Amino acid sequence: MFAAFSRYADFTGRSGRSEYWLFFLFQCLLAFGMTFGPLVMAMLGLSLLVPAARILCAVTLVATLVPGLSVTVRRLHDTGLTGWMALLLLPSVPVNATDSLMNVLVMQSYFGNARLAWQGIALVMSNPLMSQWIHLMPAARTVAAVSALALLVVLCLKGTAGPNAYGDIPPDNTRENTGEPRAANPVSTADDVPARLRPLSSAGASQPASGFGRRR
Repeated sequence: MFAAFSRYADFTGRSGRSEYWLFFLFQCLLAFGMTFGPLVMAMLGLSLLVPAARILCAVTLVATLVPGLSVTVRRLHDTGLTGWMALLLLPSVPVNATDSLMNVLVMQSYFGNARLAWQGIALVMSNPLMSQWIHLMPAARTVAAVSALALLVVLCLKGTAGPNAYGDIPPDNTRENTGEPRAANPVSTADDVPARLRPLSSAGASQPASGFGRRR
């Protein structure tokens, strides 16, 4: 997660699967908190803190957009594909923006602002462009879901073995990308065994170490 922030706007090079998915998990938790956090705070009687919490979550979410896009591009580079494939996320932008707007308006009713919520929804629906867009939302959701799923499958792919056109193997995925198996337990040799534990050789065993047993 922190590796993605350290390469905030770096759209070159490669990133392994662990770096990408840790940052993706962080973004999902942040979006979950932004969606349900205000509702939970209102239920706990902390409605006065809801606006500040929303602003904080929104600022944090916006701050993660650039590193999220850059780590996606680097993950695509790791598979040997062009970073322009990240444009598959483009259909999701207007869908998510519309959903966020409607969620904000609907949740106002939970905070005692039902009148404001219905006024906002009526204002949205009274706009001809927005009204047409709302009717096209089912088709837009389908296109966004298919494109996002296709990108998700690509992001799950294993990185190319060895260096590719976008750089060397990322440090967090060196063993995975090289495809080398884990080293087996080394076989012990005679040199690895202490001298006091080594068995006597056949030559040494046939000859007594002392004078006992010799013919006179």
